[in-house]
Amino acid sequence: MAAVCFFALFSVILIKVSGEISPKYKILLLTGCGICLLFAFLRTASPVLEAMTSLFDNDMIRGPFRVMMKAVGIAFLITISSSFCRDLGENGIAEKLELCGKSAILALSVPVLTEILDFIGELNS
Repeated sequence: MAAVCFFALFSVILIKVSGEISPKYKILLLTGCGICLLFAFLRTASPVLEAMTSLFDNDMIRGPFRVMMKAVGIAFLITISSSFCRDLGENGIAEKLELCGKSAILALSVPVLTEILDFIGELNS
């Protein structure tokens, strides 16, 4: 992680210096740095993803846990994407992207909520 932090700090300094010299290179450097950091994230997250995949193969763990893990995946994807949008100065698109992510997570959780309410109804009967 120290190498990733060093890369990020070096990139920020390079982006600030190049932005003053030539603004057109600032966007290219910013995008390149973001992509490199995304690959670093994916490399560090791959063991976790493999462990979660093996958990999904277990027949005892289904339903709500699967929905929860999909929601976490959506949240990560939306956070990373909206951060890129904000870095490029597009705050409006970032906010709309986050709204889409929240609605996707909400839509994903409706079947679980329905299942919970049905279970509570059965207990009251």
